[in-house]
Amino acid sequence: MSYNMLIAEDERNEYELVLYLLDKLNLTNTFQIFHAANGKQAMQILSEAPIDVLLTDIEMPFVNGLELAQKSRECNQDMPIIFFSCYDNFSYAKTALSVGACNYMLKPLDPHEFEKTMSDTITLLRQNETDKKQQLNNRETLQNHYLYLKLNGMPMPGEAFFQSSLNLSFIKEYKQLLLINFDQPFFDCDNLTTDDLVEQMHRFFPGDFDYLNIDSTQSVLLFKQVFSNEKQLSEMCNTFANYVSLHHHQTCYIAVSCPIAENYGLADAYEDALNLLESRLFTPGKTLFFKECAGTETVKNPEELSGLLQRIES
Repeated sequence: MSYNMLIAEDERNEYELVLYLLDKLNLTNTFQIFHAANGKQAMQILSEAPIDVLLTDIEMPFVNGLELAQKSRECNQDMPIIFFSCYDNFSYAKTALSVGACNYMLKPLDPHEFEKTMSDTITLLRQNETDKKQQLNNRETLQNHYLYLKLNGMPMPGEAFFQSSLNLSFIKEYKQLLLINFDQPFFDCDNLTTDDLVEQMHRFFPGDFDYLNIDSTQSVLLFKQVFSNEKQLSEMCNTFANYVSLHHHQTCYIAVSCPIAENYGLADAYEDALNLLESRLFTPGKTLFFKECAGTETVKNPEELSGLLQRIES
């Protein structure tokens, strides 16, 4: 893992010393270095690049290191900030602590102190990554649970709790629903199999969508756009089903809802998709089902209707 480090230092010799120490510690591959010769350049770099670590002198032309640190905090609350200065001044150190500095080193830099500071900084960066991943996983778990309740039209206990942790407006982004069903449990397989399926979903179905595994045999795809071309969507669904059959030896059934609207919500779309999949019992060999939406008419072949009625009666 590589991190972006901004070194704000107006003295060339001091900047080259930092590079030398990083090289001696074998950290040149750990950090991608950005250099600013004054505070103004450093401000510009902060506005253009995602900086993970800031090493800054305190006394610099145009903008000093303390102002730069405050700007850095606005860009990245968790950014490790390390000051170095010629001044062994308590007021400087106190101000450095007030902006959340990790360390305050005096010039000329002591190699042993620099090594310890870099070790602590890398530990902090990795811990921040772990914390962010955990927060993301927690948010995803909450979102999936909220979505599951919405799809099934279940009572929503603790709505205030969800609101405190999620931006619930994400529900309004979904425009159409696809329900994928397998005859046998599929999502109880190993993670590689599930990850492969998700990858293929993004390959065969263009556009932005979220997915939710309902149980071991069902998954819902929630698209953020409406598929206006039914023929094109049919081709995509059939191609995906063929892939599943060829590579995973499973029969895949897909039900497509009407476009989601104010008077036709997620729960309605999911219920319609479930009902469509139940009808597969009466239509052997059929794997793709579309909900007939208001304003559309489908002319049935009388012989097809007769055969369907006979199968239902049987």
